[in-house]
Amino acid sequence: MKRFINNVRTKLEDRNRSNELTVEELEESELQLKPLTKKSSILTLTPILVDGVLRANTRLRYSEDLQDDVKYPILLPKGHAVTKLIIKYPHETEGHVMGVNYTLNHLREKYFVIHGRQEVKRCIKECAECSRCHRGCKAHQQMAPLSRVRLEVTEKPFTNCGTDFAGPFYNMQGRGKARLKRYLCLFVCLQTRCCHLEMAASLETDGFMNAFTRFVARRGWPKLMLSDNGTNYVGAQREIKELVEKINQEKVQRMTSNRIVKWLFNPPGGPHFGGVFEIMIKAAKRAIYAELSGADVKVNSLRQSSSVPRVC
Repeated sequence: MKRFINNVRTKLEDRNRSNELTVEELEESELQLKPLTKKSSILTLTPILVDGVLRANTRLRYSEDLQDDVKYPILLPKGHAVTKLIIKYPHETEGHVMGVNYTLNHLREKYFVIHGRQEVKRCIKECAECSRCHRGCKAHQQMAPLSRVRLEVTEKPFTNCGTDFAGPFYNMQGRGKARLKRYLCLFVCLQTRCCHLEMAASLETDGFMNAFTRFVARRGWPKLMLSDNGTNYVGAQREIKELVEKINQEKVQRMTSNRIVKWLFNPPGGPHFGGVFEIMIKAAKRAIYAELSGADVKVNSLRQSSSVPRVC
């Protein structure tokens, strides 16, 4: 465009008729980018103006080994046609083999694109050559149908339940006394997703059974209980793993068999089997942490906090 304007303004014998752009023309075209308005939010990034071009004032400005284009890259707005052309140029010249990170690093040698990663992803996604070469049907995991116990809408709430643990939550005992750990025991109805929260007082089986007894006293005896067997807890949930592993599954089944309660345990390598109560554990923990605000509280306050997010 600049060459065309110059040729129109010059005499016929002095016009540039070359098919290739010179280095001077390329550098001059970069300086003719649309200037940024003074009210733009980009000014909060403390940019600098060099020869009328807006450049990013990076943290590399004291380097003596890097070029000025690297220390002060040209700022480019997102979604602009010029920005898209600049992004597409290295991608196409390298044979469409440059990924997002490689293209972004190549651009940052001279340019700083606002929301650069999103712009590079969008340009590569819109590339016709890449779409033609890499087209194909993506595999989509088909979700299994819901089990029958989750579709028994005629049953009362908490007839079929799932249970899981979360924590620990620390409990103050007074000045000079060690803090105690309490664990959240969640019971969720498999049909209605209603939740009941109790605090388990210890890492023993009796601690869980006490929480289960309080749950039964309020909600009645369930027909089916579903839970993890504890072997899927790793890393930061080591203490939860110890809690669930110490729960004697045979003792739980024996204590509930006289009430016709069927107890099922998920496979050791299948935590996704308990997604119905895992997602509710996440919501309950978020609510309790927001209520406690990271503070250690007394047992009454802890019980009160566990009752706040209860949904029934």
